[in-house]
Parts: sequence; C-alpha cells; structure tokens
Amino acid sequence: MKFFRPMVIDDTALTSSSAPEETSNLYLGETIYLVGDKVRLESGTTHTIYLSLQDANTGNDPASSSEWWQNIGETHPTYSGSVAYSVGEVVIDLATHHEWESLQDGNLANDPILPTSSTWWFDRGYNNRWTMFDASITSQTVQPEEMTVAIRTVGRNDSIALLNIECSALRIVAEDDVDGVVYDSGIISMTAGSGVTDWWKFFFEPIAFLTEYALVGAAGMPPYANVSITVTMVMPGGTVKCGALVIGLKKELGATQYGAQFGIHDYSVKTRDQFGNVSVVERGFNKFFDVQVWAENSQINEIQRTMIQFKTVPVVWVGSEPYSALLIYGFYEKFVGVIEYPAISIFNLRIEGLT
Repeated sequence: MKFFRPMVIDDTALTSSSAPEETSNLYLGETIYLVGDKVRLESGTTHTIYLSLQDANTGNDPASSSEWWQNIGETHPTYSGSVAYSVGEVVIDLATHHEWESLQDGNLANDPILPTSSTWWFDRGYNNRWTMFDASITSQTVQPEEMTVAIRTVGRNDSIALLNIECSALRIVAEDDVDGVVYDSGIISMTAGSGVTDWWKFFFEPIAFLTEYALVGAAGMPPYANVSITVTMVMPGGTVKCGALVIGLKKELGATQYGAQFGIHDYSVKTRDQFGNVSVVERGFNKFFDVQVWAENSQINEIQRTMIQFKTVPVVWVGSEPYSALLIYGFYEKFVGVIEYPAISIFNLRIEGLT
C-alpha cells in the first residue's frame, strides 16, 4: 500500500500548457500568417483558437483548412469593465483562472470577482486549462488531438498520476537543469487489453482505452529535486481529456492483503413513473476501496503520524499497482489499526475518491 502527497500546481509550477487560456487575435482573411501564429474564430463569447501550420498562410479559413490550421481548443475573452455583457455570455478572469457566466443582460462594469457582483455573474469554476488541477476528477481539461503540459516541480517528486483521461497514447519526460533528461517513459499505449480474452473479442470488440495511469516510486521517476516534467497525451482524430494530473513523493504504508473490496458510488438519480418508464439525471461518481494492510510494529507510530497529517488532504492512494480499481485520488474515511502479532500489525483502511 502506497500513497503520494501531491505538490501544489499553481502559476509558478505550470510553466506551459497547449490548452489555450488567453484568446488570440480575430482571424482576418487578407492577413498573411506565419507558422506558429494563433487566431480565433468567434461564436458568441466562445473563442476557438487555431494555430498556423505553414508560412504564407493567407485566405485559408481555419475552420475548413486543416492542412493550414490546427484547432488547439476553445477559450473565452478576459473580462472587460467597458463591455456590456448579455445573459449567458462567458468571460475569464486570468488572476483566478475561473470562468464567469453573465446572469443578466446589460451587465456593465460589474467585476465578477467582487462579492457585490454575485447577482450579475455565476462562477463556473476553473477554465479549461486549469480544470485538470481542480479538486474534482469528473471535470476535464479537453483539447483536440494532442495536449502537452509542462510542470516545474518543487522539491523531490518521484510519482505521477493521470486520472479520468481519454487518450490513445502518452509520454512523460523529466528533465533536470544539470543532468538533462533523467526519465523518459517513451510512448505509452493506453489501449486496454484486459477485456480481450479470446480471438472473437480481439477482432470484433471496439477498442477501449485505459482511463487512468500512474508511475509510483521505484517504477516511476528518480527522486530528483526541482525538475521539469512534460506530459504529452494524444488522440489522433479525437479529443484528449484529462480529469486530474497529480505529481508527488511516494510513501510506503505496508503490504496490501488479498480480499480487497472496491466499487463506486453513483450520484445519478434514476426514477420510474407510474408506468415504469425510467428517467435518469446523470451526475458524478466516486471510487472507493476497503483494504487490509500489514505493517511491521516498528512502523505503527510513524503510520499514525502520517494519517493524522493527511486526514484532510486529498492524496493519491495506490492499493496495488496492477489494479487501477485500487488507484484513487481522495481521502481515507476509516483508519483502524490492530496490533495482531508480536512483530506485525494490521490496518483497516477505507479510501473514498473525489468525484
């Protein structure tokens, strides 16, 4: 049984992300764009950002010229006190990285981050770039085809988890300022093979992808301090999605025993009318597991100190590395120890994941 304590990922730590946050200049057909230039197409306050793939790029509509332009995602304009917003329009505050939706027409000079503006604006939470770093697994950062994120770590970290993800492959590279690249995972296929038990399924079942991935401790990165970690996820022809990216330092608790129980709590509402017809309101869910952990009695005091330290802090729990069902980002709900033998104690843990 392991867990790793997540480092805080803030403006200093997030050195780059390919998911756009700030908007770009409006596309103009007569302008000659160079490779790397960015433009926007507007649909209300939803701005789709395109990246120029070639020099001498003029007169090529970004929405229909994939050989000239790459769609790199959507964002919204930053708030301006001189604009009168209509109901439903969305803006971004770059200081808090939150999105705000106008609740009224004629919304002028009401700064959304001020408490007095609560009747004018609804806080929709973190914007797309920062959603993977909020306190939720369900909400996802999304980007067409490819997403690259670079994190500058603080202190020593040797573990990383990607949760509620959708991609066909990923790559993780850690680079030290002095020693250069100290870890390179290479291309990791996210194709799920555990459900393929015979040749019929091999040929005819739809391709499924893993939704979680973790590198922990010795199987992960060397514990270098203050390295730059770059994560690249790809889904050619589709959309990359990431619910959470967590980086931290591993800690061992003990040996997980067979008999572990796991499952999910579904918060969706399913109701039947008088004729038996079912209606469903889909909501979030969270994972949980119950395990017994054996540890040496010499570790009792340290384990209890650790559990007290992280009683209100979400961490990544790894019950057993081969099983993603025992990989959870969340809190422990139960921690009970029994000094069972002269040299060995048993800890009963219940772990509840974030939604």
